This record gives sequence, C-alpha cells and structure tokens, in this order.
Amino acid sequence: MAELKRILVATNFDDASGAVVEAAASLAQGLGASVYVLCVLEALMYSGPEMTAWAERDPRTHPHVTRQLTDAVHALRASGVEDIDGGIGYGIAGDVILRRASEGRFDLIVVGTHGNQTGVGAYLRARSTVPVIAVSAGARPTV
Repeated sequence: MAELKRILVATNFDDASGAVVEAAASLAQGLGASVYVLCVLEALMYSGPEMTAWAERDPRTHPHVTRQLTDAVHALRASGVEDIDGGIGYGIAGDVILRRASEGRFDLIVVGTHGNQTGVGAYLRARSTVPVIAVSAGARPTV
C-alpha cells in the first residue's frame, strides 16, 4: 500500500467544509501528512482568460474566500497539522481539482458531499487516479 503523505482538501466552504477540514486534520495527524486546501471558484470560468489571470494575481479579488481559506489553514494548524498550504483555483471544480491533484502529486483527495451520488465528489471518484474520500456535512471523522 502506498504511503499517504500529501492530502488535497477540496472545498467550496459550504456546510460540509467543517467536516472536510476535520477529516483532513485527523488523517494528516495520524499519517504525518501535509495538507493543501483548495477552493475552486467556478463563476470565473465564464469570463475571459484575462479575468481569470487578474484574479489569480490578486487574492484580494475574493476577500471572503481568502478569509475562509485562512480560517481553514488556522483550524488545521490548531488541530496539530504542521505542513499546510492553500490556494484558490478558477474553472470547473472537478477539472481544477484533478489537475491540482496531479500537478501536486497528492496521495489523497478529501472533498465534501451532500450525501448524493452526483456532483464533484462523484466526478472525482470516477476520474481520479488517487483515492477520494467524500465527507458529508455533520460527519464525525474517525481514522
């Protein structure tokens, strides 16, 4: 079995995000893994490439998401995870997450779900070359 040393947490900061961050923290602590928190903003996929490039250059473009990302990093750090980073992606969520997972050589993707078999979680499970854990809102993670 492969070692799990790099965890990609994909969230849009919906009602499942707290459970997703808790699950990732629990896994990272148990495995000694690093965590990267990714939030994908899909609205910009309809804009021209110059808008996406502008948003990527300036995190102040989305202060609310930047604040949520910072809060998630602080929550992970408070849970004892030492190696944490994060960022905002732009485009179709499933595609951006898969691309980031591949580029970052992640060993696991942790994503939120609303308990259905559709959406980004199902998309990732069907296409990812690394394991995907889908965490529902209100879930109490255990390792």
